[in-house]
Amino acid sequence: MLKRIGRTIWLSQGDTGALVLRVRSQGYAFADGDKAVFTVRTPKGRLVMERCADIEADGRAVVPFLNADTEGAAAGNYRWDVRIVLGAETADGRITGGRAVITPLPPGVFRIVETVGRV
Repeated sequence: MLKRIGRTIWLSQGDTGALVLRVRSQGYAFADGDKAVFTVRTPKGRLVMERCADIEADGRAVVPFLNADTEGAAAGNYRWDVRIVLGAETADGRITGGRAVITPLPPGVFRIVETVGRV
């Protein structure tokens, strides 16, 4: 199960899916090489997952979730945010820099939901 209402996202332990984000540019025009960085952390700040996605010209970014992202994570509330890196520079699949970073909205709640059955 993957569900989003406002800034709260629910994802069942071990599920896969894709979250479509519509990013407002705050006056910037998106171009090739711009990236969205979606991050989930525990309330104490430990990194749970980080996903990078290309931003389309219309501001759409598709963030994929893999089974391994939440399979071993405890059910509960986490924090998520998204940051935009304009002109992202990458090395070994990680963002190392860019010409500007934008945080388009405040952090939200990411709830990992316990599953009853196992497959």
